[in-house]
Amino acid sequence: MKAPKDAKHYMLRDLIRYCEERGIGTEDVTDEELKQFEIVS
Repeated sequence: MKAPKDAKHYMLRDLIRYCEERGIGTEDVTDEELKQFEIVS
């Protein structure tokens, strides 16, 4: 199944590393923080 055209894609490894470094879970990342991990196509 293909992702919808408006689906956002993220650099998950980088996001997980970011969370581990800060001792937070991925669910605690703010929308502003999440933007830096978006893959812009």
